[in-house]
Amino acid sequence: MRIAAQIVFGLLCSANSCPIAVEVFEGNTSDGATLSGQIEKVRKGWGIENVVWVSDRGILTNSKIKELLKPIEGLDYITGLTKPQIRKLAEVEVIQLGLFEQVNLVEFESEDYPDERLIACRNPFIAEKNQLQREALLEATEKELDLIVQATQREKRALKGQDKISDFRTGASHLRDE
Repeated sequence: MRIAAQIVFGLLCSANSCPIAVEVFEGNTSDGATLSGQIEKVRKGWGIENVVWVSDRGILTNSKIKELLKPIEGLDYITGLTKPQIRKLAEVEVIQLGLFEQVNLVEFESEDYPDERLIACRNPFIAEKNQLQREALLEATEKELDLIVQATQREKRALKGQDKISDFRTGASHLRDE
């Protein structure tokens, strides 16, 4: 078995998306571990004091934001929230998902993110992917429920009782062939 070498590329771009710096890191370097060096490179090496860091959730985590960006004047950021963070905001109705049926972009505030501007947008590609996934899960569930119905209606040794149906529902495959 041949093991391929892994490396991590760090890329800094201008406001016009023009690459201005590329750095190569060892393959086992986490994205977040590269951030402090890049901040120092931009601020001290190039003398740029006001920077907006735009990054994915892997680099700009809440802890990295608190540790590296918030304490320094002139550093701002744009990043995404994780699914669990978004789900939590939806559960406490900070984000009203029904708004996305009317508009694609919503600005909102949350006590969980004080002094931050939060914007949520609807991604039609992810929405379509999620819809297809929901449909596949519903179809799989219907097939499983059909198996239960068939098992309860068979002429010989029909499945009866909550405990047997529950065992059947949780995947006790030996009950399917009774």
